[in-house]
Formats: sequence, C-alpha cells, structure tokens
Amino acid sequence: KIINQSNLGVSNNRNAILKEATAEWVIFMDDDVTMIKDYWETIEDNLVHHRGATSIRFNMITDNVIRPIRQHGGGISTYRDVISYGVWGLLLNRERIIKKGLWFNPDFGPGARFYCGEDSMFSSRLMLTTGRNYLAKAVLGHVDQTESTWYKRHDKKFFISQGAMYYHLGGPLSRWFFIKVMLKKHRPYIDIPMEEAQKYLKEGIRQAKELKRELKKH
Repeated sequence: KIINQSNLGVSNNRNAILKEATAEWVIFMDDDVTMIKDYWETIEDNLVHHRGATSIRFNMITDNVIRPIRQHGGGISTYRDVISYGVWGLLLNRERIIKKGLWFNPDFGPGARFYCGEDSMFSSRLMLTTGRNYLAKAVLGHVDQTESTWYKRHDKKFFISQGAMYYHLGGPLSRWFFIKVMLKKHRPYIDIPMEEAQKYLKEGIRQAKELKRELKKH
C-alpha cells in the first residue's frame, strides 16, 4: 500500500502509516536499513514467545564505529532500552498504540521545526503509558549510518532541537540530569564552546514552551 501525501517531515510520514495501515503489526524501516533475509519469519517466531506484546525491540547492526548500536538480550524492555534507539527495529501493535493516543510529534524530526528527537519522545511515551514491551535477541537488519541525511554536526541547530526534546521528556530536575549526561557523552563531538551549547539548549527549551502555549491557544 502506497501513501502519497503533501505533508513534509518524518513524523507526519510515520503518523500516516499508523493511521492508514490495516495490519495488526507495524514496523518502521528507513531507506538506509537493509532487512535480513526472511525477516518476517524472525518476527513471527518472536511473536509466538511474546503473545499480547505492545512492542518488541529487535537488534540492529551497523558498521559505523562512531555511532555504535548497543546490542541487547531478550526479556522485558526497560526505559533505557527503548530510548537509546531510533524506532527502526521496533515492532508495534498498531491497535494498542492508537488506543493509547501515541503519535509522533509533527514539530520534531527531519523536515520539521526541530530536526531530531521525534523517536525519543515517542519511545518515552510508549514506555510510560503502556506495558508488555519486550526485547528480542534476534537481529532484524543492518543500518548504513555512514552518512546522515539530517545530522551534520553538534551545532546551534542541533542543541536547540535537543533542548526542545528534553523539555518534553521530563520535569526540570530530570530534564537537566539527562542534558548533563548527554553533554558528557557527546563532548568529543561538540565543536562549539560548552557555554554556547548550554545556551542553545536553554533556547530550545524556551522555544518548546512557547510552541506549547501557541498550540493551546488553537
């Protein structure tokens, strides 16, 4: 089934898939992902062991040593397991997702006002509002992360988007805790003064608050 729409942005595309799909299960795969042979059999095998699942996170592999993908075993998915990845490799029960009102924020992601963070925000709400989220040991595909179509560098635009994302991920205390962890993790790749990075993070938080107020008015 092909959906042709004029709305730009990754989040709008994923929301269209959730809305228009007719299958019980959906899985998002970007154009830089190569699925393993007979990947649907791997999915079916895991569904047998996780009946009633809301989501199943599969492993993905990459050759990019700078952007490694942490591998996991089986079991129940934790907040960290889900929030640490994009949504590729995440199998979702479409009906349960829609019943919980889970959608991708159209103001986030490539092609939107804030060009990243849409997956983290969706995954966070998934973990906080649903149960029966599982991990699968199996690898479902290979991600070619040699060149990003949206990320260029840790610059002003990146940190504004990150600040806006963290505004939605928690309250003031948890927000700044996660921001500090993020700054420490990404320090080797930050090519602007740390003071500037923190300034842009705060600007992103301010813009997200302002956008939220504007949406409430409408």
